[in-house]
Amino acid sequence: MINIPKEELQTYYTNITHKDGYRIVYYYEKYHEVPSEMYAKNIKDYIDFFNTNNNKIKFTSIEDIVNRFLDINKKALGAAIYSVKDYKCIYKKIRENTKNINNSEVYKEELIYDHGYLKSDNGYRIVFFFKDDYRIGPFSLDYKYFMRDFTEFEPIIDDDDIPTFISIDDLLKRYLASDLNATAVALYKTNGECISIKNRTIQK
Repeated sequence: MINIPKEELQTYYTNITHKDGYRIVYYYEKYHEVPSEMYAKNIKDYIDFFNTNNNKIKFTSIEDIVNRFLDINKKALGAAIYSVKDYKCIYKKIRENTKNINNSEVYKEELIYDHGYLKSDNGYRIVFFFKDDYRIGPFSLDYKYFMRDFTEFEPIIDDDDIPTFISIDDLLKRYLASDLNATAVALYKTNGECISIKNRTIQK
């Protein structure tokens, strides 16, 4: 059995709802966008997006931060920092000689809803094993909730749409059938403990 680092098991990508903090907004000729993961709890934290092991940058101003984000997106005609809490623009920069740019309203929903990585030391992960590698699959606080992955239709209206949990073995069998390249599928706790593993039966 492969010893999977706890960090990999505990870190997962999911939907996030922000209540405060700040988001970057890019402006183009016909639309604007609020990119996923360009969120910071404090404005000064945005400097971390540009820090590397060999190049440590100090925060100087909001204008400098916006200019840096504009520099890394050559297609954007403008960039801004918005407050999530009150949905207001803190600072906005438009490139020189820009004639046409979209100035449509940035809605509350665009600012508060995001995708990103969270970390939990309490929960479960599905892990797919292949001939020479493995892939960390879905996360859930309760392994019975993994059955949501096997609903026939989306969106899920109520719990009756979710298949009934039968057993861990049945759950792993379903995941094994979902990826024909996997040689095995396992259920792990995020603390690194393997609860159960199901190997693919090779037909001779």
